Amino acid sequence: TVYLAELMTAPDCWGQGLGTKLIYSILEKEPKIQKILLVCEKANTKTVGYYLAQGFLAINEDPGYITFLKTLY
Repeated sequence: TVYLAELMTAPDCWGQGLGTKLIYSILEKEPKIQKILLVCEKANTKTVGYYLAQGFLAINEDPGYITFLKTLY
C-alpha cells in the first residue's frame, strides 16, 4: 500500500492529466503496489470528484476530510 500525501498540481495545469500522470508514474516505478490510500479535504469537491472518477472508494469521512482507497489487484 502506498499513501499519497500532499499531491497537488498548479491551477493552470488542471484538466491536462498531470495529476493522473503523477499517480500512475509512481505505480510504474513500483509495480508491486497493490493499494493507494489518500486523504482529501471534503470542501475540495473538484478533487473529490476526480478521485471518484478514477475508481477510488471513499472509505472514511471525518468532519473535514475523506479517506480514499483504490485497490489495484
